[in-house]
Amino acid sequence: MCSICVMDFEDRKFLRLLPKCEHAFHSLCIEDWLKIYMTCPVFRNLIEDTDADLIPYMNITAQEQQVVSGSDHMLDL
Repeated sequence: MCSICVMDFEDRKFLRLLPKCEHAFHSLCIEDWLKIYMTCPVFRNLIEDTDADLIPYMNITAQEQQVVSGSDHMLDL
């Protein structure tokens, strides 16, 4: 679930991760968020470089996907 719009992730190809904390969001949600705030929407930690590339969700490993899901099981892709 995207913590910005509170909608489920239906199509993972439109997700992005923040580079350091690796929290997942809808691409448009996080892009709009970072235009206004310089913090992670989840932890509110300062993002040092808002121009840093967001990581496409499909480019992360299965282990990283488990971290993003915050659960004990892998996400189904």
